[in-house]
Amino acid sequence: MIKGQTKRIGIFGRSGCGKSTLAKQLIKDIDRLVVYDTLCEYEEQGCKVARSIVQLLKLARQRRFKIAYQPDIESVHEKELRKVAEALLLIQKPYQEGRAYPQITLMIEEMSLAIPNKTGGDVQIMQNLANMGRHYGINLIGIAQRPANVNATFRGSLTEQYFFSMVEPLDIDEVGKKIGRENAEMLRKLPNHQAFRYSDGRIENHFNTL
Repeated sequence: MIKGQTKRIGIFGRSGCGKSTLAKQLIKDIDRLVVYDTLCEYEEQGCKVARSIVQLLKLARQRRFKIAYQPDIESVHEKELRKVAEALLLIQKPYQEGRAYPQITLMIEEMSLAIPNKTGGDVQIMQNLANMGRHYGINLIGIAQRPANVNATFRGSLTEQYFFSMVEPLDIDEVGKKIGRENAEMLRKLPNHQAFRYSDGRIENHFNTL
């Protein structure tokens, strides 16, 4: 469970490498959770499904909740995630005002869809949320196959990152800026469910997620 100071966690790697296993471990004990569930798989993890912001806000009135926000298949994910972010800022207003109020966690499945690597527009609110989230008690967990396709400013704000197996040269280059080129090249042959953990400028090799 995420406690105390808010965290911003990124989980990156190719399909089937263990990202979801780690993500589900991280959220297991969190009792105020919203998942931006593009894969529609978190209902199976005990989340109640919301398909509109009105439904999300209604479910979030409970003391404890786990909500899977499932956007329509034709949704523009940047705009949908913006709505979710704005709703969370509203929910967490008491925290921002200094009242005794619990933190909340937003988990984003496939960040490259909802926080693409571009500037301005609807992406801006997620950049702001990453920078201001601690004032609202909002933790962030983001998952993506390709780090190079996720907004660079948002990635730069992450306090903790997990890098699983990946092979695309652009992704290796991006990860190499954090963990060094030699370590990034090792990701090409990294076994499933193993990852490099990067936090506070330090690398933990072969972090096992099982």
